[in-house]
Amino acid sequence: MLDRGTHGWSNLRARSAPMQPLHIPQLQTIRFGEFLRDRNLITEEQWIAALALHWSERGARIGATIVAQGVLSRDRVELEAARFHALEVVEIDEVSIHDDVHAA
Repeated sequence: MLDRGTHGWSNLRARSAPMQPLHIPQLQTIRFGEFLRDRNLITEEQWIAALALHWSERGARIGATIVAQGVLSRDRVELEAARFHALEVVEIDEVSIHDDVHAA
């Protein structure tokens, strides 16, 4: 920024640039019901209905709830559960962290 000061426009005053956020990938947890929905094996409505029953019956597993509702067969849920548990990395989103956080 130019500083007008007593010497006109000749003096330069340094100003630090605004901090730019640093983007760091972060793993996001995905649950089995979301996995089935995201693979288009169940609809959004079926997922929400299964969640409602799942939450009302403490201890009920979402896969068992989906089978009980007749959405998927037990064999298909077991097959998809095996695929789900074999995943190493599920999903990555970016998180903004300012440079000053890393300097601390």
